[in-house]
Amino acid sequence: MIIIKAFVLNGFFSLIQPHTHFMPNLPMGEYRTVFEKLYPCDSTRNYPLQFNNYFNKITSNTTELKGNITALIPFDDTLTFDMNFASWGSTGGWKPNSYIYITKKACSALKNLGGKLWLTVSEAFNFPNAHCPIPVGTYITSGIDLRKFEDHSFPKVYFYGKYKVVFKVKNKENKVLGCENLEISLIRPLTKITYNVTFFSLTQWQNRFMPNLHVGEYCTVTKRAYFCESIINHSFKFNYYLSKKTSILSQLKGNITFDDIFIVDVNFASWRVTGDWTPNSFVYITKNACS
Repeated sequence: MIIIKAFVLNGFFSLIQPHTHFMPNLPMGEYRTVFEKLYPCDSTRNYPLQFNNYFNKITSNTTELKGNITALIPFDDTLTFDMNFASWGSTGGWKPNSYIYITKKACSALKNLGGKLWLTVSEAFNFPNAHCPIPVGTYITSGIDLRKFEDHSFPKVYFYGKYKVVFKVKNKENKVLGCENLEISLIRPLTKITYNVTFFSLTQWQNRFMPNLHVGEYCTVTKRAYFCESIINHSFKFNYYLSKKTSILSQLKGNITFDDIFIVDVNFASWRVTGDWTPNSFVYITKNACS
């Protein structure tokens, strides 16, 4: 299946004639998009096409795009659309040109590339219609759910990793008329897994019900592992940390020693919307620590 999709992807690349820098160290496959940042390339420049958009997080799992587009000139097919993917290096820093797509007839090309997403954006920003060109004016959106941005005509198979996509609109003289940055991560799709769970007695297993938080299947993003208090000389020393191997692969390294004469105590603190950690959202205490 992956081989077939790779051939489809190559066919797509040949059709739109982009330039792709092969990234053999990154795994490839169907992906899910995590939208991270959206911002102007240079807020000090007064471009004829101004993209003043940003991401607004509504709930723990819902984010929307808000902002406005100001067109001091028509966005039409006399312009050129330039899209450049920069990949995040394993040692840090953006590396441009991992994927380049440049095409004339900017408006029609973006409409075809966007697919159903073009219609969604046109309606949300209140364009006069969903056709080209887009006339001079200021167009404002009250919010577009980012889940709708999955409905596009971009390749469905690509290299996993973190990217900064630079969108530019240019004229025939190659002068930049508008520019916007988008930071995303392409990750593996969620996989449904069935677990066999042995439940503990209520004296051991406590769960603080959190009615204001959404519940469902999840994927875990492990951010940090560190000592509770490094100045205290505990009998048991948890000497481990997270080591980043590639842009999408981290590993836990270190050492720890203990056995079943001890008790293990797990306490989940949740991050409040007003900031700060709130302890005891989930508590699990048991004997026979090692087992």
